[in-house]
Amino acid sequence: MLRYPHTPSPNLYQDMLQTIRIRAGVLLQLPSQEHIRTHILSRNIMKSSLFSARIEGNTLTLETFNHSTPTLSQKKQEVVNILDCLQSLSLLPSKLTPKDILTLHRKVIHNLPGKTGFRTETTAVFDQYGQARYITPPPADMRTMLRIFLKQINEKRDLESALIHALCSHYYFEKIHPFVDGNGRTGRVLLQYLLYKLHLFGDHVLPIEEYLEHHRHTYYAFLEKNTREVSEFVRFMLDGLLWAINTTIDELAQSVNVPQLPPTSLLSPRRQEVLAIIKDHSFISFDTIARRFPSIPKRTLFHDVVYLIRCGVVQKYGVTRGASYSAV
Repeated sequence: MLRYPHTPSPNLYQDMLQTIRIRAGVLLQLPSQEHIRTHILSRNIMKSSLFSARIEGNTLTLETFNHSTPTLSQKKQEVVNILDCLQSLSLLPSKLTPKDILTLHRKVIHNLPGKTGFRTETTAVFDQYGQARYITPPPADMRTMLRIFLKQINEKRDLESALIHALCSHYYFEKIHPFVDGNGRTGRVLLQYLLYKLHLFGDHVLPIEEYLEHHRHTYYAFLEKNTREVSEFVRFMLDGLLWAINTTIDELAQSVNVPQLPPTSLLSPRRQEVLAIIKDHSFISFDTIARRFPSIPKRTLFHDVVYLIRCGVVQKYGVTRGASYSAV
């Protein structure tokens, strides 16, 4: 039976932890209009939910999620279930029990194939080639490990130690693998719960799952190890947390440092049309916008979109070709 990880000393990550504290302070003090702040809070919860599902192969994007059929497909149901869990973090008790873990798991796999309840047999985790990458602990060991897990996350600690333990506990929960299915999604909801309990980030749910999806192979490589030495995994997760904080700060800062909003009547006709198209969608990609203007060079349309962002009427999410836009 794998015992709880050797918890690294916070001193190993002093510079990172200090930066996280400073950036968390900036996040909480950054002023913003209430409707913009609410929009970004909701957006982050959405991103956490979507990317948690994408880590395990869900192919939905922010755009396709909002434009899929009203009937919930299995892929959309996965995201909706995680979203429901993350929106209810404040309702979870300060100390969790096995019953709370079961309740959370039931919400994660609601209306999805899969068994509820703790598994009653040893299972395996397979890769895309059908090779067993991890054999789960026998049920008796699993229950013992779960008790250890709950004891660790329910203990009171100082802020830095609690953050390190939250990341170690995420690793340990995935090694426990207490369910037949839904362990990763449940584990990442629990990670968000532990971050919420720190009271370091206010009511922000930081989309660390987006970072993990972008670095999926590294994330899985760490989780496939069967070791108590997790110092590098903790460093990797702290990098992800800092990335999520900075991404949220950038979005809030952009909403503060924009020019005075011009009346839409002062926009050029084409820019008014671009804005109207963006308003018609919850989230839309640049390629979708460009398809509506086949005779206009993409570079020209891109400058139009950038202008709308600077005017504070459009918000950009993401930095790659998969970036999407929405009206503020």
